[in-house]
Amino acid sequence: ALKTRLETSGARVVFVQPPQLGFTTAELRRLTRRFRPSIAPEATVFTFLDPAQHPGLFEPALWSDYNHLNTVGANRFTRELVQALGPLLPAPRP
Repeated sequence: ALKTRLETSGARVVFVQPPQLGFTTAELRRLTRRFRPSIAPEATVFTFLDPAQHPGLFEPALWSDYNHLNTVGANRFTRELVQALGPLLPAPRP
């Protein structure tokens, strides 16, 4: 639906699962498995839910509550997201 319309207009659609606290490994796997088919199996998805894969995003000092990063945490997440998106971006024009 929306994804197809965006892609038809030339946009590259990606989905992001931002970090959240309080999930067990089993819950993370279940959440990710449930999320992917709801958007499209071939969709580009960046998942930041796993503390083992993104330990720098799960330090307690980076969170204002269980579901919201503070300013320092949001800046760190933004840097990691930009790094993940980098390979998808076109090369700069001269």
